[in-house]
Amino acid sequence: MGRERRLHILFFCFFFCFSCFVEVNNQEVKKLTLQVERKALYSDPFAPFYEPFEQSKKRLSKSQAAHVVKVRAGTPAVVFDLMIDTGYSMTAVPVDGCFCLNCTSTSCATNLLQSGQPIACASKQCSRQQCSTATPSECGFWTTFPEGPNLQGSLVETLVGLGDWNLTSIIGGIEQQSSDWNNRAAGVLSLTSVSSQQVCFPNCVDSFIDVLVRSENISNVVTLSLSNSTGKVTIGGLDDDIKSNISYVDVHSESLYGFLVNYLSFGDEHMEVRKVAYIQSAASKNFVSHSLFDDIENFFKDNHEELPGVTSDPDIFSGHCLEAAEMMQYPPLSFVLDKVIVTVNPVHYFVPITLQNHTLYCFGFLKWDDSDREDLELGDPFLRGKESPFVTYF
Repeated sequence: MGRERRLHILFFCFFFCFSCFVEVNNQEVKKLTLQVERKALYSDPFAPFYEPFEQSKKRLSKSQAAHVVKVRAGTPAVVFDLMIDTGYSMTAVPVDGCFCLNCTSTSCATNLLQSGQPIACASKQCSRQQCSTATPSECGFWTTFPEGPNLQGSLVETLVGLGDWNLTSIIGGIEQQSSDWNNRAAGVLSLTSVSSQQVCFPNCVDSFIDVLVRSENISNVVTLSLSNSTGKVTIGGLDDDIKSNISYVDVHSESLYGFLVNYLSFGDEHMEVRKVAYIQSAASKNFVSHSLFDDIENFFKDNHEELPGVTSDPDIFSGHCLEAAEMMQYPPLSFVLDKVIVTVNPVHYFVPITLQNHTLYCFGFLKWDDSDREDLELGDPFLRGKESPFVTYF
């Protein structure tokens, strides 16, 4: 196998795999499997089912979901529920004294890291000498996620444990979190792999997954398989449930896991896209350019005005959500890649939101806030689902 990065896709089960410089098979290898829980959140549980246009639109923008795993950190070890993230981020946990900005409850989480060695801002380990805004004597980190939440704090060197594995790594110590973080998880477990490079937020450190690969002498392979409510992460090899052969398309980034989408297909009808899409497990929705969103809206209105919510006022493109029976009338959505077609059913490309014990389904595509962005970011609606489990390889 050449040394170019590959995005592997299993044809038989529609599993996805990202790989970096490794040959992978299902022979006995050193690996670890962690159980995943999907947490679906909404920031206003008392909102009415049907609201005017603006409130209805806000409902989808506020809906959140997180796929979390249990990770230990510190000595003695504290167990954290961390959100898994395939985007460009840093593994981070809340530290003692962490507070939430403009929140009802000012504490970040019940569990807080009580130990670890903060990295001094004046030290050589603080590569860009960017200090923490909360503790200026310490080396700072901050990161922002697709739907707006941000975390800030200091870099800290501490013991991190996953299953039977323990390693010392520099991670983020969260001292401040924004209110729209919404307690989706205590912190972040980053699956970003950059091999010989480093991740910079803004100070540069080795990515956690790369430190783990070196520490445990394992293959730089991570598989991520998700369903509507659960899933698992396998580190160091393939998921044991994968039996079929692997085919691949090229990855279009050195540090993010993206691939070219040639077409979107709704049933037997096709729409040209020709855009790079990035996998972002921390995103609750799929984000697309303004032009592509308009193309999708026009496609449905020109070809499927009979579907519920397509021509209503408001419609599904401006925030109106559907009942389950209405949502199931929509056709499957297929992403046509190079020689590979990945099909997602409407139960997955619509986002379920449960309010007052009643579940509605909102169209899972949103425009970027930045009108100049042309790429796609595929999140929870693309990843979850028993019919198309998602698996990544780095």
